Amino acid sequence: MRMRLRTIPVLPGLTTALILLIASCAPAAAPAPAPPAAAPPAAQPPAAVPTRPAAPAAPAPTPVRAPIVASPTPAPAGETPKLGGIVRFMLPGEPTSSDPHTSITPSAAVPFIYEAFLRENPATGVIEPHLIARWETPSETEMVLHVRQGVRFQNRPPANGRTMTAADIVYNLQRIGTKDPRFLRRSQLTSVTKIEALDNSRVKVTFKEPFAPFLTYLSDRFNEVVAKEAVEKSGNLDRAEDSLGTGPFIIERSTSGVGGTLKRNADYWQKGKPYLEGAVWSIIPDAGTQVAAYRTGRLDMGAAFWGGVSGEDKSAIQRTNPAMQFYPVPDVRPNVLNMNVTRKPFNDVRVRKAIHLAVDRQEIIQIVMGGSAQLSGPVGPRLFPFYAIPEAELAKIPGFRPKTPQDLEDAKKLLAEAGYPNGLTIEAEGSRYIYWNNLQAMELAKNHLKKIGVTVNITLQDQVTWFATEEKKDFNFRSRGFTTAVEVDAQLSVRHSCGGSRNFGGFCDQDLEKLIAEQRRTLDPEKRKAIVLKAQHMLIDKAPQVFLFEPNRYAVMQPWVRGAVPSANLPFGYVENVWFAR
Repeated sequence: MRMRLRTIPVLPGLTTALILLIASCAPAAAPAPAPPAAAPPAAQPPAAVPTRPAAPAAPAPTPVRAPIVASPTPAPAGETPKLGGIVRFMLPGEPTSSDPHTSITPSAAVPFIYEAFLRENPATGVIEPHLIARWETPSETEMVLHVRQGVRFQNRPPANGRTMTAADIVYNLQRIGTKDPRFLRRSQLTSVTKIEALDNSRVKVTFKEPFAPFLTYLSDRFNEVVAKEAVEKSGNLDRAEDSLGTGPFIIERSTSGVGGTLKRNADYWQKGKPYLEGAVWSIIPDAGTQVAAYRTGRLDMGAAFWGGVSGEDKSAIQRTNPAMQFYPVPDVRPNVLNMNVTRKPFNDVRVRKAIHLAVDRQEIIQIVMGGSAQLSGPVGPRLFPFYAIPEAELAKIPGFRPKTPQDLEDAKKLLAEAGYPNGLTIEAEGSRYIYWNNLQAMELAKNHLKKIGVTVNITLQDQVTWFATEEKKDFNFRSRGFTTAVEVDAQLSVRHSCGGSRNFGGFCDQDLEKLIAEQRRTLDPEKRKAIVLKAQHMLIDKAPQVFLFEPNRYAVMQPWVRGAVPSANLPFGYVENVWFAR
């Protein structure tokens, strides 16, 4: 039977700025029982009156971003989840690390082994209880987190199934915020001044000022709870074999460059789950081989970014496998050409603006993505329609608009003013790790820049070298996309603030810094939007990156897969809910 392609629903999620105001004393959600069909999301915590009479009234909910979810194909009437089955999925290359707090690239183990403090309702985007059962906001600069009772770490050494306590929450929040370049999400917690355990079940977090994004950051799939003993035993969690969390699956083995296996956590705190017996992942670098594996049923599902397909490949698969399920997932990171602004010639804004003017975004979108993408500035318009510069507005801005002779003349003039009247040569880097993301756009930009007298030499790097040089800021010019939390603050602060944990290009502008700080403490969505828009226009003008596009990619599920609800934040949805209808 032909299964219908589902589209993203219209209902948007709520901003955590609003949740911070209305969710004090949010009650715990009981572990979900086995549902009659695909597992529903946990109940939304009802709003409560703030504990301080002087707290400002909550404004009406405002749509601030697109839905994070792609609707699952509904299960036929009468279906109930079944136990059993081994799910098979893939990665295009070996992850640099399996540590959720330091990983640049997604690890296969992360969504299966670890869990975040909170989670997003996949249908609404509302932040809900998870490992944190409820929270209180005694003031605009304080939050008390109540730890869910009965949660245990996986029953293997060195944690051996011990109970998770407030001390674990403190340890993980402090570790995420570690002031070390390896901790790529540390910028998310720079407004936190103190984290303390009040007792075994309560944690108090103090902020230096109101901090709108905090609850969203607690639900980020990389901000997950790891066992302290596992870190102390191995020194880090880079190896998948050392992974140890509270999640529904336990690591069994991992072979570099090949793949690995996970088994069901029989002691998982959500009783009756997970439904699957285990999971197997494979490393498949070649896109053609990936598509063939879906067609022949050798893979059960694939995440949109690192296992999914383009719109072009989706159409091709549908011709031979019409029952295949596809989920259009908003992408959390716009693609860019990243410049190291601490090095010549990129330390000159005139050179950066010349490159911005010369690059043909429309051609890149057509060739790299087969047209399945939209123009994007610093904030993606599909994922954040409330905050982002709309695509229609971007399309009128020089550089983003279809290329004109005037754009190229203006670019040449800027180069001449910068001291390069006869052009210049730029060294760039590329990697085949994810070809369309890390190389193909640069190959096209190389041709565009020839038109203004700029020669680009691309040196290919293996995956390990690529990420190592980036972390050390030892690079010049490269095609990239930087994954962040599904929160507009992360789009700005993590990538573009002076101390941003993914600001590898070294851009630092004090005017922008003030805007980023201001939007973080602004709880009113409309006022925050005005600040965020101003910051985006400033970034386009100063051009630390050549902002290109926001890709449209599809998660893939075989017809027998149920319960998987992939989103921008969750590659497979909540994997404890996945089951096979066969």
